[in-house]
Amino acid sequence: MLSFNIRGLGKNDKIKFNWFKNLIFREKPAVIALQETKCRKPPEFWIEKIWGSDDYNYAVKNSSGLSGGILAVWDPNFFCANCVVERDSFIAIKGNWKCAGTELIIVNVYGPHTDDLKKKMWDDLRDVMSYDNAMWVILGDFNEVRSKSERKNTIFLEHRAKRFNSFIKDSNLIDIPLGGRNYTRISTNGVEFSKLDRFLVSEIFLQQWPNTHAMVLNKKHTDHCPIILKDGNVDFGPKPTKVFDEWLNHKEAPEIIKAAWTKEVKSSNPDCTFRDKMKNVKTELHKWYSTSPGKLKAEIEELSEVVDDWEIRAESEDLSEAQLKEWMDSRDLLHKKENTQLEMLKQKARVKWDLEGSENNKFFHSMIRRR
Repeated sequence: MLSFNIRGLGKNDKIKFNWFKNLIFREKPAVIALQETKCRKPPEFWIEKIWGSDDYNYAVKNSSGLSGGILAVWDPNFFCANCVVERDSFIAIKGNWKCAGTELIIVNVYGPHTDDLKKKMWDDLRDVMSYDNAMWVILGDFNEVRSKSERKNTIFLEHRAKRFNSFIKDSNLIDIPLGGRNYTRISTNGVEFSKLDRFLVSEIFLQQWPNTHAMVLNKKHTDHCPIILKDGNVDFGPKPTKVFDEWLNHKEAPEIIKAAWTKEVKSSNPDCTFRDKMKNVKTELHKWYSTSPGKLKAEIEELSEVVDDWEIRAESEDLSEAQLKEWMDSRDLLHKKENTQLEMLKQKARVKWDLEGSENNKFFHSMIRRR
């Protein structure tokens, strides 16, 4: 299960859209819980593109204008929902987790900011949980911390933390420790840190999946980090290999493919011969792409690591003005490189469209989706 405060669905922000789509493709969650969608009703084409297929179900709580909004999407092959309960700050989806044959209730939370609304959210959650003794997973952005150590350079209000801890204790929930990072929300100026996102599960949930663990993933294009809950025994299988259109359009690509295909292979079985030849092509293409047309991609990856290193360092120490400036400069350069990459894709798509005419007017959109 993946939870993320997305701060707007990003249908007009292609860099953010593509990054999130690639995250879903890489992690392959069975459930996605999004908060702060800033959308009254998410467009289904957006959900389908993010999910990667039309095999999904979803539940939504509309935003109030451009404020709030909650969306949960799940794979019906894993989770079969039969009831959705909506409250001011969350949606609860009750159903059956098919592979275990157990009843499960998933609650996607986007916590309010004011004290009275926070109190109402805890009361609403207690009320909903009192009607059913099923397994629970409560996930999302609670907009609250449990202790002073979960905040840095921000105001800690003890009475709110006590109220949060009382809810967890009274409901017999377990706060799954998050690996990877100490905080899940980092302000845009790189100064304020908070642990606002988490997974709360019932005891019987951990009895069913004792190897459950959670991680904080690297963030981009928003101030919150995605968090993911996994079972240690899950095997998602080998990662697929793709050949991008732009590789085949490059003048060097045909010769590289021919040279790789004509390499000698030891297999005598025709199927194995074909497999080994394809492996040679894959290896040579990746080697070529990483050293020539893939240089910009490598620069983006390197800058991403630099920015992530600065964020992790800032969690444990106060940075000087010079260090903060270096951090911000690296982040600005990263965004510039990503925009350059996007503009290159746009330019290639327009050239192709000019050559092939209006029948191929979807080419640009398919290129962006593939990237």
